[in-house]
Amino acid sequence: MSETSLLQPEEWLCARRTRTNVLLNGIHSIEEIERWLRVNLDEPVTIWHPGDRLRLPPVAKHGTLVVHHVETLTQEDQELLLDWTAATAGRTWVISTTRATLWPLVESGAFRDALYYRLNIVCTTIAVPPG
Repeated sequence: MSETSLLQPEEWLCARRTRTNVLLNGIHSIEEIERWLRVNLDEPVTIWHPGDRLRLPPVAKHGTLVVHHVETLTQEDQELLLDWTAATAGRTWVISTTRATLWPLVESGAFRDALYYRLNIVCTTIAVPPG
């Protein structure tokens, strides 16, 4: 990532090394993240965009899953992702992005609280320029 990285390099590398899930708030576009992952990871990277069918990497393998606009996951996909993260703990890395504040969605029941806590290990808010 560049000098004006979304995450400070030491935070990003620590999250990568420990396979700590990351939640990025305020992301509208993930092209920089996608580029960085494809260049710097020597493992499969699966990227989910809203409207796609949620396809999860095999449980037995290491891999990185990027869930873009995690707030748009259906309840069924939230359950699927929650089960998958439990089964793959320590072997996979989940990077989630959102434009929404997830806590009100958790309080209303629209977003699973267990999934919120599983994904929100390292959280950073991105300042999105106006326009």
